[in-house]
Amino acid sequence: MSIKPTPQMIRAARRALKARSEAPPSKRALTPVGLARARDIANGRPMSDETLKRIAAFIRRHRRDIQDKPLRDDQGHMTKGHQAILAWGGLGAEAFAKAQLAKRAKLSAASTPAKPAERIKGSKRNPAGTAKGKRGGIKIGAATEEAIKRKAEAHNKRHTSKAKRVDVGMLKAVFRRGAGAFSTSHRPGMTRNQWSLGRVNAFLELVRKGRPKSAKYTTDNDLLPKGHPRSTRND
Repeated sequence: MSIKPTPQMIRAARRALKARSEAPPSKRALTPVGLARARDIANGRPMSDETLKRIAAFIRRHRRDIQDKPLRDDQGHMTKGHQAILAWGGLGAEAFAKAQLAKRAKLSAASTPAKPAERIKGSKRNPAGTAKGKRGGIKIGAATEEAIKRKAEAHNKRHTSKAKRVDVGMLKAVFRRGAGAFSTSHRPGMTRNQWSLGRVNAFLELVRKGRPKSAKYTTDNDLLPKGHPRSTRND
């Protein structure tokens, strides 16, 4: 997975390359690696996670090289320190790279495989397949069922059209599917109950807004109210 440099990074790299070309050989910065990086950024080429890590590390190490230093020397040439920083996308590239890496890490954590002990397929209370194509007959804890009832009531008070109304059986099916998905992968530190209620919240947002927060979330479309634009119900 890769991401393109920002317009600011592209401008910075192009500025560095221009300044370098106008300077005499003795005042040109950049190693072959740095020069290649500047050209890649200037051309807007996608950056891998490894490239983002190197950009963040380079800027962090060398930002002190230009601290309190003038942009140009007495002859009007851009200093080597500024050429180097700009070539790697500029000072702002460090924060951008870190943010992108953190986002990737978060997405990766959300799909962390469940531990063997957490890989459950059905139970005595809810056999495997309980929530497949159904909206009722699912048994959950009293406290959880009460929480789901409150969510349904609060939602229906704000949304009265049939295409946006939900019922407890519908949300219980979503919850049950979330519990099953937890057995495959989930974000570390979350319990099965939290993960399942999170899926209920995502479902309610889909019902309310007409589209999911994540385009990949389509697995509960068959439970959506009849008349909802994304509903795949057959009844």
